[in-house]
Amino acid sequence: MNQTELFSANSEHQWQLATDQVMGGVSQGTIQAHADGVSLQGSVSYENNGGFVQMKWPFAKDLSMRQFDGVWFEACATEQLVIDAVLKSSQLWMPWQSFRHSLQLTRDWQSFYIPFSDFAPYRTQTRLNTNSITQFALLLGEQGSHQITVRRFGLYSV
Repeated sequence: MNQTELFSANSEHQWQLATDQVMGGVSQGTIQAHADGVSLQGSVSYENNGGFVQMKWPFAKDLSMRQFDGVWFEACATEQLVIDAVLKSSQLWMPWQSFRHSLQLTRDWQSFYIPFSDFAPYRTQTRLNTNSITQFALLLGEQGSHQITVRRFGLYSV
């Protein structure tokens, strides 16, 4: 397996925060870099039809996804927590559309390798075209306050 690392705890990060506030929700979050990596701390609320906080990584426009089979990352949480790994694509027209894969984080560091084929369409009938992937995100959707930390992140090919 070949890995291309896009982020590690020692490197500059491009993680960006997104919350349901863009659509009237009241969830809040912060992203903080530290020695172990980058943490997303979020308070998810279902008020006003909200319910998410996410950390997203935009892929460089000149990065050819054709050469990769999936995403990989090392992460942990302050509690056992189900989150969604999310891909966005230039194929999608509406901001709520995506491709998702649910996974469970624990307090221990875990490595995840998720093939692009495991990402299911979310609120779309479109099938994922890997050449059109523009962004990767980790999404908190459970109501309450949560924290996840990413130590490393990248793409892989088999």
